Amino acid sequence: MNDPRNITLSGVPEGYDARAILDEIAKHGRPVAHVARDDKRMAAMQAALRFFAPEMPVITFPSWDCLPYDRVSPNADISAQRMATLAALVHGMPEKFVLLTTLNAASQRIPARETLRDAAFAARVGSRIDEVEGVSYGAFIVPGLIMLSVITQSIAHASFGISFAKFIGPG
Repeated sequence: MNDPRNITLSGVPEGYDARAILDEIAKHGRPVAHVARDDKRMAAMQAALRFFAPEMPVITFPSWDCLPYDRVSPNADISAQRMATLAALVHGMPEKFVLLTTLNAASQRIPARETLRDAAFAARVGSRIDEVEGVSYGAFIVPGLIMLSVITQSIAHASFGISFAKFIGPG
């Protein structure tokens, strides 16, 4: 925390905060992380950064839209955005970029860097995946897709839900 290369800006007037972030990147040539109060302010910061520096890479890391024991699963778009951001951070980003997140997202648990490095991969249109760890891609992916379908259908057609909190009680 006392590293002189790290700075903390607070109390910057709204609207000027994007300019202050870009000034810090220009001065030090390193990435900047901005923790917004909520999703609305994160979106406003993203728009402001796009206005002042459209060429600056900006990645967002949103918070989950549900609690750990909710009966509703997290939104698929939010899950995808979180994993895409974590994979990008693990597998390389440009020298200068802005990471936008919220206070809730910054305080939620994430997988270890090594886990993400081993599990994430990139697929591009036109590229081909022949093998995964010596197994043909089809043989590798089909069992997982079948189980995903079985579990999804089981949950979708269940007439009841189980709340683990009722069974295990408070800590």
